[in-house]
Amino acid sequence: MSEVGWLAAGGEDATAQFHELLPVVELEHLKAFEILTVPGIFTAWYPRYFAAIERGLTPLRVRRSRVDTEGTVEDNAGILASEIRAPTIVVAQSKGPLDVHAALWMYPSAARNVRAFVSLQGCFGGTPLASDARRTRLWRAAVGGVTRLLGGTPRAYWDMTYQRRRALLARIPQHSPVPTVSLVTVCAQAGPLLERTRRYLLDVHGVESDGFVPAPDAIIPGSRIVRLSGLDHAALALPWWSGTPVNPALIVRALVVLAAG
Repeated sequence: MSEVGWLAAGGEDATAQFHELLPVVELEHLKAFEILTVPGIFTAWYPRYFAAIERGLTPLRVRRSRVDTEGTVEDNAGILASEIRAPTIVVAQSKGPLDVHAALWMYPSAARNVRAFVSLQGCFGGTPLASDARRTRLWRAAVGGVTRLLGGTPRAYWDMTYQRRRALLARIPQHSPVPTVSLVTVCAQAGPLLERTRRYLLDVHGVESDGFVPAPDAIIPGSRIVRLSGLDHAALALPWWSGTPVNPALIVRALVVLAAG
């Protein structure tokens, strides 16, 4: 039986408000805040990852977190807590939102400096691409080999399994302690590599996804939810690789304003 959607997370659907903001979005009123971007797993090895988004968030000060993209949720939470020292808006993608959510609850002093949190395609509830692999000897060995080659630990990838997510969310609250927006994306055709995983998630688990995260698992409980179709998991952070004709910077600017006010 599939564990997709086990969290049964709900929140306010803010998709219509997001589309209202898109044509008129501006960031001048948020210049008192720093933007901290938090990357996903393995992304230190991806050329120009987050580059379009970070360029598009000017005139705000933008800084990328030094989290280990091959590191565990708990370890990265500690790094994030040490970085959040000024009024901050956090923008995180893929596994990044897991690290951020843990940091906000484990380190309340850091959370007090966070005005808002934008989760881009976060595998908050988990993903079958980790859980199913964990149950397969061949894939366990492959994940272990790749993560060690990159200087990390296989635990970082297994942190995205449903088992690990259930265990961590039993220790800390499921909702976010700061104003939060969850971006949920799905597509009917993904880019290179992700199309195969998109079909796997649809055929085996019967769920729409962006090729990595099933739609129900991308929602942080109690957050404002924006749902967009036609975007795969690489469309915003790696638009050159996805080939999706979208403006990542414009989308993220609107999400930041929606989250921060």
